[in-house]
Amino acid sequence: MSRSRIRSIAVIVCAAVASVSASAVNVSFSINGDSDTVDMSDGLTADVSVSGNTDSVDLTPGVETDVFLQGGEVDLFQGDDATGQGSFDQTLSITSPSATPTSRSISQDIFVTTYGATPFDSGSADVQLTGAPPVQFDLGSFTLTVTPTGGVRNGQTNTDFFYSNDATFLLTPTPEPTCAALMMIGAGALLTRRRNHR
Repeated sequence: MSRSRIRSIAVIVCAAVASVSASAVNVSFSINGDSDTVDMSDGLTADVSVSGNTDSVDLTPGVETDVFLQGGEVDLFQGDDATGQGSFDQTLSITSPSATPTSRSISQDIFVTTYGATPFDSGSADVQLTGAPPVQFDLGSFTLTVTPTGGVRNGQTNTDFFYSNDATFLLTPTPEPTCAALMMIGAGALLTRRRNHR
């Protein structure tokens, strides 16, 4: 078989793999809830929590998608200007039609800042849930990278303050061994051809 024919076959096979990879893939996720009691700097406490959630999303390989992971709530008695910090340790599980369920741990910090009430102001609070390092899931034909981005809600006036925990999902095709091997053969054929022309 000629080198040009090998190269053509490699391109055709890899193009076929790429076209299959371009179609949307449905991925299901599940994340458990967690709670913490945050000690505020004014001596009060805040009960912070995130709710468990199960959902699914259609992902296009190579396209980063913003996904809502779960909602959260801060319950506190409004006091003076104060700050507090807590944390959540959770488990994120991913399933897809072609892979067994896998789980990864994610840890996120939460910051609560309150602004005390005045005769003309009922008081307010800011809530920030930080992001977390990306975690990867092997889905067989694809690798899924999930990067928790957290969420921020500022200036809420109440005793219950709500926020959301979001993430980006990025699905990338796992190179097929056949495609990779054929591309290497094609590259070798090109190098040999270049050497022969010198």
